[in-house]
Amino acid sequence: MVPNVIDDATAEAFLTERVNLLKRLDPQERSVARELQMALPPWRRSSSGLGKKFINLEAAAFQRFERSRLYDINKLLVVDLALGLPEKLAERDLPGELLAMYQPATKRLLTYLQEASDPQYYYPHDFFVKDLRVASGLSVPSFGAQDIDLRSAIGYRASARGFLRKPAPEYIGSMLRHGQIVPWFRIHTDTRRRVDFNEPEFDACYRQIAALLRRHPAVLGMTATSWLYDPQLESVSPRLSFVRSRPVEHGAFLVWSGSSASDVQNATAASDTRRRLYREGKYIPVSYTVLWPRQKLLAWA
Repeated sequence: MVPNVIDDATAEAFLTERVNLLKRLDPQERSVARELQMALPPWRRSSSGLGKKFINLEAAAFQRFERSRLYDINKLLVVDLALGLPEKLAERDLPGELLAMYQPATKRLLTYLQEASDPQYYYPHDFFVKDLRVASGLSVPSFGAQDIDLRSAIGYRASARGFLRKPAPEYIGSMLRHGQIVPWFRIHTDTRRRVDFNEPEFDACYRQIAALLRRHPAVLGMTATSWLYDPQLESVSPRLSFVRSRPVEHGAFLVWSGSSASDVQNATAASDTRRRLYREGKYIPVSYTVLWPRQKLLAWA
């Protein structure tokens, strides 16, 4: 067991929330929450996903229950997972600086569960997936409004492009065994923490990934896929260019991932300038996958 990842007051509040949820849910609904918990994949094989079994069960629950009932089922799932974090994290071999992120993270999670009324708190919506992964120990909260997936693949297409870009011996072995380059630590932005999205916090996140890499020698480095790594941002939104420039200036390389409706939505959601340029046809958001090999990241850190 890893102590102190949830302080006593927060743990007590989670237990109270759990009791309240159990009172609202009937035995069948409580059983669905247990089944969903059991369906989550082992952390070493999660590959940033939640597994077909979990996804199928969640889809069945979506069809079966009213949104308000599914909301409470999923809240119970997340609460139960959070209460089990001290035991789960003992298996993850996390450095102390990352374990220290859990007390503020679990407080944020509790506040969101208590105060938000989120009608979309189900798979695959972003806040639910991020809360579920952190509460289950599949992802780790970090600085810079980032969560770090403890295991991730980059996909067959990105692996092939990455291999052609950098045919390193460790990539050759992974391609021969798995057909793709695995595993990586992958970062995701939690938009509920926008205030932490800045250059010093990102650097702190990268250093925490370096600390993780030292404890997990099988992991090949850090990856992420986002419109934030688009070189166009040098001119479109120069204040965000640090997201791409820090890794790229210290040994990372980019793999083009294309443009999607979600890229457009995410890139234009919080910026009048990007929305205007997109409407004028002067900017099309494009996603890139960044691959920062472990030795290059460790050398920078």
